[in-house]
Amino acid sequence: MKSTDRPNPNDQERRPSDMANVNINEEWELRWWARELGLSEEQLKTAVHEVGNATTKLRQYRPPN
Repeated sequence: MKSTDRPNPNDQERRPSDMANVNINEEWELRWWARELGLSEEQLKTAVHEVGNATTKLRQYRPPN
């Protein structure tokens, strides 16, 4: 496991500087938004590819069953 793969306790204290768009290329931001939106990291990546990175669209996204 790389050090970047381990959860960082500071992630919960950080907030993305751009609250209107999700940046899935930043690992900590991917984890933050996944928690915020109630999705797994993989579900969030899929959602961004399907509907884009705007948080308004991602908040409405429902993963397939």
